[in-house]
Amino acid sequence: MVPPEGSRAVPLTLDFTNQAAYTLDLQNFIARNLISMVQAVFVDNSANASPLSIVMQNSGQTIVIPPNAQAYMSVLAPNPAYFNFLTQGGVVVNVTLLNYPVTNCVWKTS
Repeated sequence: MVPPEGSRAVPLTLDFTNQAAYTLDLQNFIARNLISMVQAVFVDNSANASPLSIVMQNSGQTIVIPPNAQAYMSVLAPNPAYFNFLTQGGVVVNVTLLNYPVTNCVWKTS
């Protein structure tokens, strides 16, 4: 599906050094027309020795990115999108929300 706003990416920096979980509600992003939907994510979990789990609350889909890896992953995130990010790594993980589809791909970085 081609979003009306064109291709967009929303970068997130999740600092897990003091907490093991983040919840993200995209209602504000959607209301401000920053992004109308999320169809995929890019995850840089390369500095993390633990897996990162992403749970899409509306669809129940769970994606697990292995430790020391990066990935492009399609997501089932109906609007309004709610995400839970969980890891025990104690590091900073960069995640980019994409409003366009991707081919799933996971690769080790070490």
